[in-house]
Amino acid sequence: RTSLHNHWWINDPDCLLIRPDTRLSLAEVQSLASAIALTGGSLLLSDDLPALPAERLRVAASLLPVIGERARVVDWFDAGMPARLRLDMLSETGEWHVLAAFNWHDQAADLKLLAAEYQLQEGTYWVSEFWGAKVIRLEEEESVVSPSVPAHGCVVTAWRRHSSGQPVYLGSDFHISQGIEVAEWKTTRHGVAATLRLPRKTDGVVRLWVPEEFNSVAVNGIQLDLRPDQEGVLTIPVNVDGFAKIDIQ
Repeated sequence: RTSLHNHWWINDPDCLLIRPDTRLSLAEVQSLASAIALTGGSLLLSDDLPALPAERLRVAASLLPVIGERARVVDWFDAGMPARLRLDMLSETGEWHVLAAFNWHDQAADLKLLAAEYQLQEGTYWVSEFWGAKVIRLEEEESVVSPSVPAHGCVVTAWRRHSSGQPVYLGSDFHISQGIEVAEWKTTRHGVAATLRLPRKTDGVVRLWVPEEFNSVAVNGIQLDLRPDQEGVLTIPVNVDGFAKIDIQ
């Protein structure tokens, strides 16, 4: 009934349970959080938040702010238990797609995400995996393979088109959408200026692809000594207190 969201009701996917003393594994908590986030509807928390371990509390925090838009179930008529969700997003950084795959089996399984199976155009994409915290670049018709995803676990990825001449925002570990946290994004021939906005005080990392050499990276006015990896991906540690500013020259 997800298609009735914002027409007859606001989707209510039930309460998010994240405390460790339930029968849910961490992988199952991540799947529950992912499904709730991608419904675009209500987010209900009833756990004692100050008593939660840091990694469990971060799962809940990564869903705030609520996305508000519902995902499409792309294998609605292909399986008894659908396992593929696609949510198209737009922000200051441009367009991107949040693609999720779920392992509903009772044992670990490899999950493969292919653009065509999510009705995406073929092309070169940067793919950032949220729970797995990794980034890869896909060429035409290549797929993302996540090996040994735990029983009832999931993979949530952000797909962005590769642009040979412009920096690309790849995502962060702040929000499951990997992009909704960006309030401002400006690229010029001199560099990149970005502002993050989150309703909390936290720290994490932001990932960008930078197409050419850079002279400096500053976060909130503080210079950092950073170098990109062999693919040109730059991982930037960021402290957010409501806002954070990133400048790359």
